[in-house]
Amino acid sequence: MGQRSGLGAQVGVRKEDTYGTYKAPNRFLPFTSEGLSLAKEFVKSKGLRGGRMAQAQNLHRATSRGAGGDLNFELFDQGMGAIFDLFHGEVVTPTKIGSSAAYKQLHKIGLTPPWGKSATVQVGRPDTGGTTQPFSYLGCKAITMKISIEASGIATFTLTVDAQDETTSEALAAATYDADALPYTFQEMSVLLGGEPIGNVRTMTVTVTVPQKTDRLHLGNKGLKDQPIANDFVTVEGAATLEFASLADHDRYKNETVAKLALKATGDEIDGENDFAANFTLNAAKQVSSSPQVSGPDVLTTDVSFEGLDNGTDAPLEVEVISTDTAL
Repeated sequence: MGQRSGLGAQVGVRKEDTYGTYKAPNRFLPFTSEGLSLAKEFVKSKGLRGGRMAQAQNLHRATSRGAGGDLNFELFDQGMGAIFDLFHGEVVTPTKIGSSAAYKQLHKIGLTPPWGKSATVQVGRPDTGGTTQPFSYLGCKAITMKISIEASGIATFTLTVDAQDETTSEALAAATYDADALPYTFQEMSVLLGGEPIGNVRTMTVTVTVPQKTDRLHLGNKGLKDQPIANDFVTVEGAATLEFASLADHDRYKNETVAKLALKATGDEIDGENDFAANFTLNAAKQVSSSPQVSGPDVLTTDVSFEGLDNGTDAPLEVEVISTDTAL
């Protein structure tokens, strides 16, 4: 018998060949929590039936269904490329860096819609009888990702997906993990604006959302929706809490300064020439808020936020990964 609690839980991911068609997971990521669930819509007949004061059970019927929710991970130095790949329409293949053991992948988000890219996400949920029950979410489309780091903490990654359906009939995939994969910590991360350190950063968050029409329900689809279509502008946002070091933090807001904003993670050495890395770059970031205020005798901080814009050349958000992953 297996674990009877969340200690035995697992999450596996694999890109689908066809939207909504199960693909056995082959990439397993350590996770901290998940909130995926099935959602069904019901129709209730309004017909009057003499003397009946409550809805007849045979007239309360499901009409459509879907699924989705959040997956919460720590930001690891390996295995994350399969997730980043769901946010754009380009084909990304890790490229070997010279003759080293390191491979580079670059995900350009905000230039191409992620049409045709979906994943099966399988969550193994242990019941109290010791069986890990497989919940497979089909047709998962990436909607939002959020990368966060705070002082003395571990970088976290939240993925929000919309799914076509849920099934519990597929077998639980055997989970395997990269034994030497490590999460990035605060001491391994930095924030640069215009290529220079932005200052003493207490917290930093980068969020990207790819809006999509997720309610494409049509007659003849047996209650399932068609693949979501990108239907609004991609939003890329950065938010940080800084020590209030000078007026420079506020002047960027007043002057509507646009500059390159980067959240960079640099991990352990790979081979003497390259380090593990995950770099999130807003190529044209405009500061849209600043709030240095006095709340007592402590050191002042200021909350600043940025919007990632399209400069006509570069992707609003570029995610560069350097790791030992030879495939997504």
